[in-house]
Amino acid sequence: MEVLMGLDLIPLGKPKLGYEEEHARLFEALKEAAFFDIPSPPFFVRLKQRVEVLLGRRVRSDVSTGRLADGPILLRQLEDISVSPYDTLCCPRAGIDPVADPWLRSAYDESNAKREGKSFEQFRQDIHGEYVLALAPPSPGLPHYASGPGQYVEGYAFRGKALTLEGIEDILGLELYNKAWMHLSPQELVEYSDELEEAALRHAQEHDISRDVMALEAGDDCSHEEEQLLILLSLARWCRYWGENGHPVWSDY
Repeated sequence: MEVLMGLDLIPLGKPKLGYEEEHARLFEALKEAAFFDIPSPPFFVRLKQRVEVLLGRRVRSDVSTGRLADGPILLRQLEDISVSPYDTLCCPRAGIDPVADPWLRSAYDESNAKREGKSFEQFRQDIHGEYVLALAPPSPGLPHYASGPGQYVEGYAFRGKALTLEGIEDILGLELYNKAWMHLSPQELVEYSDELEEAALRHAQEHDISRDVMALEAGDDCSHEEEQLLILLSLARWCRYWGENGHPVWSDY
């Protein structure tokens, strides 16, 4: 099958109180716009989404004119009624939360702004209110497999490239494997987590793995089968965290 590199699973904001129905409607419209804008998701995903459209289970946005609403506009509308994933992760904000003050000074000392002669006060004003993910408390919502600092996605996004490790597709089966390339609602994320955990448990029993792979640190030795298990459990727990906290996840590839 076609393997798409660079897959990132990105939590979107959860609905603000009282906006649950509007949030769900916009998320479905955003999925529909993305489906027609993006030409090459895996064939299984294209086929499933096309069938849903034909059966009326997915409704085009802007049906009064027969045109699809613009994706960026839909995304802005969704963000306007959303609580940020950063808030769910309890990230402090620079210049607002005192716990971030030492980080702010350290960030300035290592910044290009200082080297270019900008004052600390100017630097502080420039990033006032920004979330500091590095100071977030430990959470399953912070993935074991991430794109890392300096990438175009936020640090709480799951790096889907891990799923391309040899054997993962065989463990999950084609349908469950391809589900990672679909945009999932909170309820669908929890269901996906259950499916991943079931597959991980079956894999651990088949290979007699008793080691707590979730306790592994970067650089620790592990077998290929243990690494497979770590990927499955990491994604399962990450999906459960965001789903149970009311966040949909966007599949970006």
